[in-house]
Amino acid sequence: MKKIFKITLFVLVFLPLKSFSNTYSSDTLTVFEQLEKSILEDLRFLKPDIRIENELLYDEDELNSNAFYETLLESANSYLGTPYRSGGKTPKGFDCSGFTSFIFSRFGIKLNESSRSQILNGRKIEKKDIQKGDLIFFKGRNSKAKSIGHVGIVSDTTTSDISFIHSAVKGGVIVSKMSEPYYAARYVAAVRVEPLIFRN
Repeated sequence: MKKIFKITLFVLVFLPLKSFSNTYSSDTLTVFEQLEKSILEDLRFLKPDIRIENELLYDEDELNSNAFYETLLESANSYLGTPYRSGGKTPKGFDCSGFTSFIFSRFGIKLNESSRSQILNGRKIEKKDIQKGDLIFFKGRNSKAKSIGHVGIVSDTTTSDISFIHSAVKGGVIVSKMSEPYYAARYVAAVRVEPLIFRN
């Protein structure tokens, strides 16, 4: 009940006052900022991906830190075993790009629909610099093809062998390694999705 009161106060009082912040003293603004921080913490507890004024409830340091990607991967891992479904975008069944889109959407980040177009949703990363949370792209079944046909989310880089979580035709949502011959022959690129860029 206390949290609901604080949230109501924030919406009805704080937001209008904040828009006229140049008319208030620095001490008054400090009180407003403390109230905002307290309320955002309450909202974060209630729903991790909720938005205030179309902004995710993560500050800049969190968004660009390993902590954000660790949380994202925890979400991804909770869907291990979900069956593969062509064109699938829900927990009833995912295809590869449907899975990555679904996971990032839980954190307010909208990815393009296809694996081929999701490579445009991030900044290209050299293979040696790949980190957890990066999107990793492969060719499809035809290893000689030039186009992208598969995508996953890097889940572990603690060893020289990079692991990634993805929705595969055989096995559904699973964790695979880049060293597996099938993927080693089809690796294309990796990109880093930086949440601050994708706020609406």
